[in-house]
Amino acid sequence: MTGYKVNGASQPYVVTSTLKSDGTWIDTNGNSGAWHFVNNDTQLVYDYTSSGMTVTFTVLELTSGFINLTSVQSGMTIDMEMTAV
Repeated sequence: MTGYKVNGASQPYVVTSTLKSDGTWIDTNGNSGAWHFVNNDTQLVYDYTSSGMTVTFTVLELTSGFINLTSVQSGMTIDMEMTAV
């Protein structure tokens, strides 16, 4: 991922995130946790191990190589896109 948008404003965020088949994830910024789909795979939930924070994203698009997500957290809309490599 090279960035995301908060309330429509682009924020640079260069990170490689690895979602593992065992339901855990880790990224190159030192974050980690668990992930899973809910609501018939229409939402992706990220649980952060270090902070205890949970973020639920609505899945807007999902293919074998791309995912487009959106979430509202603390009144802010967060839009995120990730590409598989």
